Amino acid sequence: MPRFQALATVIVVAIVLASCGPAMPTDTPHPTTTTETIDATTAEHGDTTAGQAALTAYRGMWKAFASAGTTADWTSPELARYAGGTALSTLTTGLRDDRQRGVVYRGEPTLHPEVVAAAPTSVIVEDCGDSTNWTSHDAATGDEVDREERGRRRIDAVVELQGDGQWRVTDFGVQAVGSC
Repeated sequence: MPRFQALATVIVVAIVLASCGPAMPTDTPHPTTTTETIDATTAEHGDTTAGQAALTAYRGMWKAFASAGTTADWTSPELARYAGGTALSTLTTGLRDDRQRGVVYRGEPTLHPEVVAAAPTSVIVEDCGDSTNWTSHDAATGDEVDREERGRRRIDAVVELQGDGQWRVTDFGVQAVGSC
């Protein structure tokens, strides 16, 4: 976990520093903003436009994953609507592997995400997700399988504004049950 926090901090700091650097000369002057970073107090509560957009993407990713998991549909276009990069790869690989094993999911995780750091194009989300009511089943018989420990887990995610104007989760890490 400390490794992810360090990486997330480095990403946010790099973004903030990059946004404060000298602008490249252009032929057309662009208006400047008076606030380059989001107030940390506001970001903690997710009250900013970026924070709200990031939380929407984060919740959307897990909802899309739970929905795709009902049939182990690793090609679901909803996944790419809310996730990109490493996050999308992790989700689709997991679902593809589940499809090959004949495993599907019922229910969905309970989420409690909060924005813990934010910059204009990148937000760090921390969650204490609960997998208690999200179970895996044999697709053919419906019997519960992989009776792994379920419960509350810390989840950290990086959510970034993409070139198409959409916010997507680009990376996340899920910790062991009991980590929050």
